[in-house]
Amino acid sequence: MDVIQSELDAIKDFARVMKHQYDLDVVFLALNIGNGGTVQGGFLKERIPEIILNDY
Repeated sequence: MDVIQSELDAIKDFARVMKHQYDLDVVFLALNIGNGGTVQGGFLKERIPEIILNDY
């Protein structure tokens, strides 16, 4: 979570550029329950609406 929080602005910029400039979606594929997956995916989805969260 520390790395995600410290790089949140860069991740937001990446997701927005991919969507608006290239018409591509950024998908976060949560492979684990809790830390290492769903927690990080939920955190990102709340802050970056362009991201698609797939809770596999």
